[in-house]
Amino acid sequence: MGRPLHVYYDTRLAPITFDFGSYLVVADAERQARGLDSLSLHLHRPAFRNRTIREQTYDDDMKDWRFQHILLAIPSLLPSVSAVEWSRASPHQIQFPSFPLSYPPRSKNEASDSIPYLSNALNKYRDEAIDLRPYKAKDQAGLFAKKLCDVRGNRGLITISLRTSTQQLQRNSSLDSWYEVYKELADQGFDVFVIPDFEDITGNRQHNNYDWRVLPAATFDLDLRLGLYSIAKLNLGVLNGVLVPLFHSKYPYLIFKPNVEEIHQTTRAWLKRVFGIEQGESFWWSGRGQRLSWSDDNDSKVILDSIQSIMDAGL
Repeated sequence: MGRPLHVYYDTRLAPITFDFGSYLVVADAERQARGLDSLSLHLHRPAFRNRTIREQTYDDDMKDWRFQHILLAIPSLLPSVSAVEWSRASPHQIQFPSFPLSYPPRSKNEASDSIPYLSNALNKYRDEAIDLRPYKAKDQAGLFAKKLCDVRGNRGLITISLRTSTQQLQRNSSLDSWYEVYKELADQGFDVFVIPDFEDITGNRQHNNYDWRVLPAATFDLDLRLGLYSIAKLNLGVLNGVLVPLFHSKYPYLIFKPNVEEIHQTTRAWLKRVFGIEQGESFWWSGRGQRLSWSDDNDSKVILDSIQSIMDAGL
């Protein structure tokens, strides 16, 4: 794919989370700014970072699993990625042109922020003609999603992505409210499918307490998940890391509860510093039919009114 930008990610310095999806958007923005043709991704995992509470909760076996199913899976959703290699060793040499410029870090202080995986790194491209919504489902993933869904109605497909994590419980989906939303949308003639949370489907299975159509395959396969989002009329949920590829795609969404003041990463101050948004605003790079609702998700009527509003606007 022509001249690549060599992109480095080191798990000693950066997390094994869906923030990696944001990092790839930053790297792709830099590729576009430099006029390069593709991304050649180099993943290095000689050890795992152990800074946050979440990282301290996971043992190395879980971190290894997350490496395989997050860091190795997300690049397949980015068309500009031309190559991916990974190693349990530190890099012996850096290939150029490279990203980030601060890798490998030259000091302990520089190491703490040498890999720009948070969305505030996108701010430098805010006034540039840069595509910050590059994620795209493969055509085959969309075809598989259509077959798995067995769409029966004529008003279109709507997805509901649940968050029922064992971490930061205040951010979780209000299941009772979402079940009421599910029933109302189904009664209106929409085909509605629920994507359970990974931690729930492998744990307490709270989603099984409700009589709704579930697509568990999309929980485990990110390409299928994005394929499902690509064919949906609207994608619903609460703010959740697994939705990063959706936020940086062209597919429609309406996401609730971005602000939870009890959690550091979802305070109004954090949302302003990292995402550059004030209360009531959507992501500044979002397009038509892509919206954040700053309402909580504990009232199904509020959710339904917001859905009607975005549909009345023609998505």
